Amino acid sequence: MTGPSLQVIQRKLHLLCLSDYSAESFTSGLVAVTDTRGRWQAAVDTLYRLAVCQLIWSPSLPDGQGEGEYILSYIEELSRIDPFPSNDLSDAWLGLDVLATKVARDWIEKFEVIENLGTFSPGLDEVLRERFCEFGVPFEVYPVSRVKLFD
Repeated sequence: MTGPSLQVIQRKLHLLCLSDYSAESFTSGLVAVTDTRGRWQAAVDTLYRLAVCQLIWSPSLPDGQGEGEYILSYIEELSRIDPFPSNDLSDAWLGLDVLATKVARDWIEKFEVIENLGTFSPGLDEVLRERFCEFGVPFEVYPVSRVKLFD
């Protein structure tokens, strides 16, 4: 199973600097697969990885719970909730909005990630790899073991 590239993760972080998006927005555009299970796994893995590394937070969770263990628990719960039941979207996936944290916004600015020009930063790739390792979710490990989809 192939996970999202760092360039795709840069694109998602860039978008999260501009506006909040629902967790559902992570179910497309991360991996080049059409099967819903592969897209679901990529969404859960990416959300979890970014939350563990304190690169995203949720304004839709109660005060003080948009970061830390609460958002991680919510994302783990998404690993048990099919986002595509009967070709419709699950409400749980629409109920969690995410935004980039200040750290992520600072990096997007520092490395001049300009999506509409197709410019992505190898420097940001390296910083993301280091951050993922530092927080115990190395990029080379896919999927992250705590969020493997339940059978």
